[in-house]
Amino acid sequence: MNWPTRALCLLALLRGTLWGQPQLWPHWLENGTQFWYRNDGAGGEREFVLVDAVQGWRRPAFDHARVARLLSRRSGQSYKARRLPFYGLRFEASQLMLCGPVSWRLNLTSYELVQAFGELESLPVLGEVASWATGTLPSRIQFVNRTGAEVQLAWLNSQGQPQNHAQLTAGEQLDQPTFEGQVWLVEHATTGARLACFQAAEGPARAIIDCPPSHDPRISPDGSFVVEVRDHNLWLRGRGQDRALSSDGRAGEEYAEADLRWSPDSHKLYALRGCDNPQIFLLESGRQVTPDPALFVNPLALHSPRWSATSERVTFVYQERGHRVLRLLAVEAATGRVKCLIEESSPTFVCDSQNYFCHWLGDREVLWMSERSGWNHLWLFDGLEGLPKRAVTGGPWVVQKVAVVDEARRQVSFWAGAVEPGRDPYYAKYCRANLDEPGLMVLTHEDGDHQVLPSPNGAFLVDTWSRVDRAPVTDLLKANDGAKICRLEESRASGNRPRPFVAKGRDGETEIYGVIYFPRDVQKGRKYPVVEHIYASPDQFATPKSYQAGTVPDQRLADRGLIVVQCDGMGTWGRSKAFHDVCYKNLRDAGFADRKAWMLAAARRYPQMDLTRVGIYGSSAGGASAVAALLWHHDFYRVAVADCGNHDCSPANLDWMEQWMGWPIGPEYADNANLTWAARLQGKLLLMVGDQDDKVPPASTLHLAQALDIAGKPHELWVLKGGRHCVSETQEGWRRLTDFLVKNL
Repeated sequence: MNWPTRALCLLALLRGTLWGQPQLWPHWLENGTQFWYRNDGAGGEREFVLVDAVQGWRRPAFDHARVARLLSRRSGQSYKARRLPFYGLRFEASQLMLCGPVSWRLNLTSYELVQAFGELESLPVLGEVASWATGTLPSRIQFVNRTGAEVQLAWLNSQGQPQNHAQLTAGEQLDQPTFEGQVWLVEHATTGARLACFQAAEGPARAIIDCPPSHDPRISPDGSFVVEVRDHNLWLRGRGQDRALSSDGRAGEEYAEADLRWSPDSHKLYALRGCDNPQIFLLESGRQVTPDPALFVNPLALHSPRWSATSERVTFVYQERGHRVLRLLAVEAATGRVKCLIEESSPTFVCDSQNYFCHWLGDREVLWMSERSGWNHLWLFDGLEGLPKRAVTGGPWVVQKVAVVDEARRQVSFWAGAVEPGRDPYYAKYCRANLDEPGLMVLTHEDGDHQVLPSPNGAFLVDTWSRVDRAPVTDLLKANDGAKICRLEESRASGNRPRPFVAKGRDGETEIYGVIYFPRDVQKGRKYPVVEHIYASPDQFATPKSYQAGTVPDQRLADRGLIVVQCDGMGTWGRSKAFHDVCYKNLRDAGFADRKAWMLAAARRYPQMDLTRVGIYGSSAGGASAVAALLWHHDFYRVAVADCGNHDCSPANLDWMEQWMGWPIGPEYADNANLTWAARLQGKLLLMVGDQDDKVPPASTLHLAQALDIAGKPHELWVLKGGRHCVSETQEGWRRLTDFLVKNL
């Protein structure tokens, strides 16, 4: 698999596993036009399917019934056609390897079945899965290190944290017991760079680690020199030298090996002293050049250093405190002169946490993401002078995420929202645009949220799409124009599904999108309390857009006799810059005006909704909003459960709080803190927190509880010993949350 294709596959996995059910993963054959996949059905049934992308057909990869009869005779056990004990295939000329706890070779001409010994299926290289998913079925992975360097193996625990397990030297292999579904990470043992991610199958499998090892940043490109840190300073070894490069490093302003960048000619070195003081070392003259700091006087971060091919200049990105300025800067190595190539600025904030993208096309061009038009789009800039050449994308829609840049074809593929008028603007559509001329093409047209996996040669796309009320459908498409070749799979929705609903927001014009979960046996003439599940964090949108298999928590809550709603109001990510700017220094707004207008419209459409009994719950930023509902909107919300909320607007998390609240810290921090307004509370409140929360300090919740006590405001507090972030996701936490809402509504 080539690197652009592999990158796109990883992005697809990073966007999340497919809605809580197995991903249809195509295994392409060497001819590049055929692939097989495993279709897992209910109750453990499965089918192996072969697809020809050119001819446009799909059919069983082999005669399942015939193999079941053969296998039953050979093994003495009884097997059924759709319950064969295999989990993978490998095509070998006229033979087919059936991979399982016991593997077999099948002659596709004579249908002779011969047991194979020591044969293992190769696991695909995946991106990091969204959550811990380990089963209880014992399994085994044979790790094979073909990188030419030492690697570190780690497994993910239930909190999604990697646990170091073993190291493999170059060429070494390890037979590792594990469990079905267990996620294993592979990192370069020296640099810590992520090389691969594997998920254990239900039977023995092989994990080939063949990603090229990342270059050690300490070693010069020609291999002549090594730089290391001693006593906070840089030292150079090589060609008979062992000397100090710097003498200005000290505790708190030390140099770090991870920040080093060698020039291509191995004659210059870029380094950071501390996290915000760039230095350039010229090895031939022995000079240390300090770039003029006038254009980066107030850095939150300096990142993404890159040398030009000529080694004459180095570029890096300057992220300003307060997030109102983002600059791409170029430094002349010999003089330290700094030039601004691209600047993003805003009177509110530059959303660099979500909308940053910078891709160099040689030294002369830069593909850059910008909201300068009022919508998030891609621009092509001159890389020497920094002048904009053209807007690659444009219009009243947004680029959500770049998938891959195809430099050879001068094209960029990406996911976009609102690109097709009249549809939910949050649905991810896979698109492609030309860098040099107009040529936007939407490749996935079905009305839903899409995930795409390309063929290794980039000629075909396996597109899986769904909606909250539509089970996943998988189609095979042509990559050049998105034309459908054939439908691969179409699932059926099961259980009670949420209903999408759209209504106007606070301004009477902007459409607000959400979903409604009704009780399983809802009665038309009966009134039901309403509970809003809120997460109004400005860094994302929260309403589910794709199908979620099984009975999700909000549906379980609804089945207890409530109507549960979720929507995204103004101030959240994924729409226009003006829509997003509502959150600026105004986190307590949380889109409540839009939410209430949306719920009033929903109640007119669904009169079963009793808006005299409205509750709300949320976690993290949603926990803060849940409390804010009882502080500022207690005429509408009566009951709230707040899990691990950030109630004091602490500026400790600069990448989050400072982006929306600005810097220097002003009175708006206290004005937006629940802690400041504890005496305004009206309604019934349950505060929940884990005493080992590593995302939001537990003290935030405890201090709010103390302030409520002082103000004489009744509330309940539950602290989970050993609990981490979002204790509502634990069995006991969810029970307490739901019981509190049901009891008080």
